[in-house]
Amino acid sequence: MSARHEYRGLRVGLTSLTVAAGCLLALLTGVAFAVLLWAVSEADSSAAGADCDHAVLAAVVGLTASTALGAGFTVLQHRAVVRPVRGAKAAAEQLAGGDLSVRIVPSKVAEIGALGTSFNTMAASLQDSRRRVMESVEAVQRRTARDLHDGAQQRLVSLMIGLRLARELLADADPAAIDLLDQSIDNAQTAINELRELASGIYPLVLTVKGLAPAVQDLAARCPVPTVVVESGDGRRTCPAVESNAYFVVAEAVTNAVKHARASRIDVCLEFGEVLRIKVADDGVGGVCPASAGSGMTGLADRVAAFDGKLAIDSPPGGGTTIQVQIPVPATA
Repeated sequence: MSARHEYRGLRVGLTSLTVAAGCLLALLTGVAFAVLLWAVSEADSSAAGADCDHAVLAAVVGLTASTALGAGFTVLQHRAVVRPVRGAKAAAEQLAGGDLSVRIVPSKVAEIGALGTSFNTMAASLQDSRRRVMESVEAVQRRTARDLHDGAQQRLVSLMIGLRLARELLADADPAAIDLLDQSIDNAQTAINELRELASGIYPLVLTVKGLAPAVQDLAARCPVPTVVVESGDGRRTCPAVESNAYFVVAEAVTNAVKHARASRIDVCLEFGEVLRIKVADDGVGGVCPASAGSGMTGLADRVAAFDGKLAIDSPPGGGTTIQVQIPVPATA
């Protein structure tokens, strides 16, 4: 059954319940008022005095009962209908904001429970879809970086070696030719360095070969701001997609600290275990608002959420920025 049909069934069911309750309350109230009016009309008759007293009492009791029933129905309706619907609305807003881990607690009301089940199924499907996209992107990045390293980069290295051999063989050649060879060697070396940086930015080779911790250490060594990396835990390796996303979370946080925080020091903590815990802290200007952060923070949150992870950002003005991430490690890793 589609979500639209379930919503239609929910609306029809709630409408029927409300109409039935309204009719019952109207019937009780009408009977009570009828009895009360009859008692008032017969109040002047002494013969009917006792009956009138009983009728008035019955009318008051009826009105009280209908009022209590109405109040009770209102409370039950709020608990059974209004509160779950508000919860569903809040969950839908979280889902629209990118939090695909949000779920609705199933309601005991059949229609609302069915709607909640459909919502949870949809959210889980979206989360699985985003995870598959992340894994696909990670595989493409890894393959592209490997092709650059094994293809273009190796050819450039061979070219530079050939140029250096030619330089040695032509040591007594025309100085202009020697200068041209020297420039070509320098250009080849520059191209190799740039290609190596490009491949590392796409997917570091050390991440594939050695894992997350050595890759982060290599990132810290190349960072223009002094960066200290501390490791703890069992050091286990996990699936490539999780390692890749964890690495790029660290890389994005470090890049933000270098470009925007005006930091003089960055600390990275990696704790390996059943849950991979990452903390990146800088001593910069702080003041990062997660709700209004740029696309970098949004992408970072998407990476973490794709693997059922949690992201927390603490960035008081003038107090630096601390980013903490927790990503469950798959049992099959």
